[in-house]
Amino acid sequence: MLGALWLRTCDRRSRAVAVVAFAVPVGLYVVTNLAWFGAAVPVSGLLKSTFPVPCPTGWRMTGVNTSISGFNVVFGWIPLTLTLAACWRLRVVAPTAYAQLWPLAVGLVAQTVYVGLFTHHPDSWLWHYVVPVTVGAWATALLIDHELPQRMRPRVATAVMALALMGAGGYAVRACIRSLPRSDSQIVVDWLRAQDIRDATLLVSDGPGEIAFVTANRIIGLDLLTTNATVVQQVLGAANPLQQVLQQAKMCGRSVDYVVVTTGTWLTATRVASDGQTLQARFLSPGACRQHKVGQLQLGACRSIPTRS
Repeated sequence: MLGALWLRTCDRRSRAVAVVAFAVPVGLYVVTNLAWFGAAVPVSGLLKSTFPVPCPTGWRMTGVNTSISGFNVVFGWIPLTLTLAACWRLRVVAPTAYAQLWPLAVGLVAQTVYVGLFTHHPDSWLWHYVVPVTVGAWATALLIDHELPQRMRPRVATAVMALALMGAGGYAVRACIRSLPRSDSQIVVDWLRAQDIRDATLLVSDGPGEIAFVTANRIIGLDLLTTNATVVQQVLGAANPLQQVLQQAKMCGRSVDYVVVTTGTWLTATRVASDGQTLQARFLSPGACRQHKVGQLQLGACRSIPTRS
């Protein structure tokens, strides 16, 4: 949008206002991240980024989360396509609307390229697509406004709203009647409650958020997403990252009481060795396509949590 404002203004004062309006919120965001996380982006963005190493992931068929190279088809690629098509057409029939839309189209293209080529984990969480969906909807509305005859617009608007309501209603009904398997985190939560474990420090290999939210325990996520850039550097720079995680917890006065190993499918791949006494983990480093920093930890008495009640 800054580019559009720059091109549409001639005097220096207006251009200065455009620059400040862009620079102030972006600058505050970066400064806040540096102060809080120790990096220009949150730790999740730091760890998931493979830049400058390209790591495309291909086509994945997973229902509504179907993606091409980690970018959602329904909520990412389709809105991007609609936006580019609207830009191509509006450039001819509505230059003013085009001037407002093309900077956002450039941003969507940049997001798609970065997610598709320089992001370790597929961008499956739907809240990541608020901007593509919003811009795609606006681009479609602009295109309809300039291309459809006036008499057809109410019909098209009614049809679009009906389709949206049908889709949302169908998805809600399906979610209500479909029996979903319990997540690993839910299984762990039930077990912790059954054992009356509370006020303990747990090192969780995967899915720590739900466990932290619904239990009265202190949770350390082995994916390092709840740490900061300094801790990440210390852990990944250690000869044995797992031991360094325990050391960091001890330095904070919160020695680890339990190690919870779930599927280990997130940023840190974990598994218990065949002897049942050794935890092995492969940590992901910024700028890396795959987990490659290996750590080991000797465990105490191990117990398996039943996955079915």
